[in-house]
Amino acid sequence: MIDRILKVGVLAFAGTALVSCSGSKQIASQAQESDAEVAEVSQVAPSDSVLEIYRASRPRTVDLLHTKLEVKPDWSKRFLYGVATLELSPYFYPQEEVELDAKGFDVSSVGLAENGTVKPLAFDYDGKKIWVKLDREYTRDEKLVLSIDYVAKPDELEVGGSDAISQDKGLYFIDPDGTDPVKPTQLWTQGETEASSCWFPTIDSPNERCTQEIYITVDDRFKTLSNGVMVFSRRNEDGTRTDYWKMDKAHAPYLFMMAVGEFAVVEEHKGGLEYKYYVEPEYEGDAKAIFGNTPEMVAFFSEKLDYPFPWPKYSQVIVRDFVSGAMENTSASVFMESVQSNKRELIDRNWDGIIAHELFHQWFGDLVTCESWSNLPLNEAFANYSEYLWNEHKYGKDAALEHQAEELAGYLEESKVKKENLIRYHYRDKEEMFDRHSYNKGGRVLHMLRDLVGDEAFFKSLSVYLKHNAYKSVELANLRLAFEEVTGMDLNWFFQQWFLRPGHPVVDIETSYDEANKKLIVELGQAQISEDTPAYTFPLDIELWSNGKKELTRIWVDSPSQRYEIPFGEKPENVVVDPESLLCGEIRYEQTPEAWLSQYKNGENVLVRGAALNGLVDIWGDSIKDSSVFITALNDPASSIREYALDMLSGADEASRASVLDKVAEMAEKDPSSMVRSAAIVFLGDEEPNRFSSLFRLAMADSSYSVVGSALYSYSMTDAQDCGQVMERFENEKNVNVVLSIAGYYAEKGKYDKFEWLMGKYASSQKQDRWYMVQLLGQLLMRAPEAEQRQGAEFFMDLAMNDKAPHVRLAAFQSVSMLGYEGISERLMEIRENEADPRLREIYASLAGE
Repeated sequence: MIDRILKVGVLAFAGTALVSCSGSKQIASQAQESDAEVAEVSQVAPSDSVLEIYRASRPRTVDLLHTKLEVKPDWSKRFLYGVATLELSPYFYPQEEVELDAKGFDVSSVGLAENGTVKPLAFDYDGKKIWVKLDREYTRDEKLVLSIDYVAKPDELEVGGSDAISQDKGLYFIDPDGTDPVKPTQLWTQGETEASSCWFPTIDSPNERCTQEIYITVDDRFKTLSNGVMVFSRRNEDGTRTDYWKMDKAHAPYLFMMAVGEFAVVEEHKGGLEYKYYVEPEYEGDAKAIFGNTPEMVAFFSEKLDYPFPWPKYSQVIVRDFVSGAMENTSASVFMESVQSNKRELIDRNWDGIIAHELFHQWFGDLVTCESWSNLPLNEAFANYSEYLWNEHKYGKDAALEHQAEELAGYLEESKVKKENLIRYHYRDKEEMFDRHSYNKGGRVLHMLRDLVGDEAFFKSLSVYLKHNAYKSVELANLRLAFEEVTGMDLNWFFQQWFLRPGHPVVDIETSYDEANKKLIVELGQAQISEDTPAYTFPLDIELWSNGKKELTRIWVDSPSQRYEIPFGEKPENVVVDPESLLCGEIRYEQTPEAWLSQYKNGENVLVRGAALNGLVDIWGDSIKDSSVFITALNDPASSIREYALDMLSGADEASRASVLDKVAEMAEKDPSSMVRSAAIVFLGDEEPNRFSSLFRLAMADSSYSVVGSALYSYSMTDAQDCGQVMERFENEKNVNVVLSIAGYYAEKGKYDKFEWLMGKYASSQKQDRWYMVQLLGQLLMRAPEAEQRQGAEFFMDLAMNDKAPHVRLAAFQSVSMLGYEGISERLMEIRENEADPRLREIYASLAGE
């Protein structure tokens, strides 16, 4: 929808989305798409010396058994005052010293707690680690308890981060002074990868785990959330309140969490489990619409895995300015603000994917945890694959296949600039593991494994894996051994080629028919052959179609080039290779237009029919030679194909376009998919806007914001004299689809007097929408007098030099570059010289023609 609205003139920003998480995190947000595009502009050549470092699991000298925290935030200073009580024991060898992670603290004391007293201990602290000198040597049969009095100062840390997790300071104060008119005051944490040690001292490693309890003291107006269950809540004499949360099952420190804010909490109990949904008060009535499928997900996953939900409760909270998409903290997942939607916005899209992703982590990642970041796919591949499983269960096979195709496309796009093992023991930085390899490719590899062993064995193997490794950390071999135990198969070849080898198969296929012997000849070659990516071994399904009937053959590919003969009584009308897109790789296969037309007619799933239409477009290009198949596709059962057909018909000949207008008008009013109705309205607006102006006005009352936004866009294409008044009627709407349509109209008409209105919308917009907002603000400013341009340029200069999001800085730079007053070149140079991100500097140099 947004892309269509931006026909008004927003600058294009090419690229595809990075699907990443800090535990999330398949994120379908435009902001992260734009950030990913920045990330892909250049790839810094790795240092060989860095890549030679073997990224071992952290050695375990002591075992952290239990963590007790007593914390109180100081909102004015952005500090967290804390006392940490850590119960430990030497792991195997005797120890005289304990090493703890503690980043940026003021540490006032460290002592040994015994019999109600604390004995001071000597310690060294370098701002990142505390080395505690014990009073004697301790053996593995003994326990010791350390008490640490500290102040965490997250805002004083040198902030790092990555494309997946934009900051790593662990603890975040949101509008702590309460002065922002559009943001609530909140406090939340984000521990992955090793940022929990920014707010409490710990052993910050995924192969450590302990039980936990936390006392959180805050103003009485705030709600709190943490891992485990709330044991009690106590009001204090000074007007504060202390909430006591306890988690009595061991989990990794990076999964500890705390959230504080004026949340509305919606609660339900199903299947013996407590569910709570924390949202801003405005969205209290929408919380169940957002998260309401969670109990069904829990029941479904528990049954498939033959392992009940492992934690005492499950809560989900939406926070402002989250540094990733979402995070699977044990029993309490955190989500970015985009998930906070009203019921009307949920008509156009739901958030089931990211909700399922974080939920599945409660088993894969929280219950069973990767022992090192090198093994991250053991967390993220499973969470990624849960989205397929949920789509398949709830919305049907086609929905699952479409999701699978999107995941494959995301991985293949990333593979153009990097090819890595899934399990990587050599990397420059652990944050690099949060990429489309660990997520997208990992999920696709699990799907291939499911196909290889069969459904019953697949889910039985997962159950065995969980039961054998519950509350432990694991590496890849643990997963392989579980599958081998169940199936009796030696699967080392599968795990070796898919988890421990970079790249993927690139398969070229040619077919011919041997009339004399009644055989289809299939000649296949693997084009990716190199030292790092030798020939893969995999099954490949081939469907042969004739007279509306099919014959399915599975062949095994295991050589650089192979020839197969498939008996078939007559020349097939079409050949479908890999009909369910099982292979995590590329298949290059060409057919005649007649064969693609037959494939569309016979296609049994959305991917096969979609591939047929794509095959025709590849042959015909912009000149659609036979629009009848796209006209037929307007009635396809898959809404995505109906929408695609509309898009393709916009490039057909005038007679074809005119012939479908009545059908498209019917779709605009009656199609069950809001996205198809939206696309149909845009089609009509581009073709004969005046003829359908009354339809556009009716569509402005549609329940879908996407449809309303398209209706406003198409109405602006008419000759109606009241366009401006109509736009003004919708100015109070908050939804981005509506706002961008109105802003696009104002930008096109040069209505600079609406600049302040759009500035207000920008201030209250979600971060993933701000790239578009900045572009439209730039277009409005471009038509303003020079004095106003100079004044407005300062807003863009501030964004271009100081905004945390690279995509927003880039959009602001582009907006400044559109201004034409004297001296603008110097302002652009100022931005370039200020920019620290090498990827943006490269873009700026490219835009300057350097």
